[in-house]
Amino acid sequence: MPERIAQYYKVHLNLQNAELSEEYYYRSLPFCIINAVFSLAARYSSTRNAVIRFCNVEGLQ
Repeated sequence: MPERIAQYYKVHLNLQNAELSEEYYYRSLPFCIINAVFSLAARYSSTRNAVIRFCNVEGLQ
């Protein structure tokens, strides 16, 4: 069964042109850690807000 699923996605997904959205890229390790901690059982919008608040407090971008 897993082989059939893998084959289906190989045929139907264009992974050559796949791109990650900006949420996957952080400029520093603290941003990445905040994302990892706050994204557990949370909506991404609230996780993003936590990163933005941290940036504002620390004067970062």
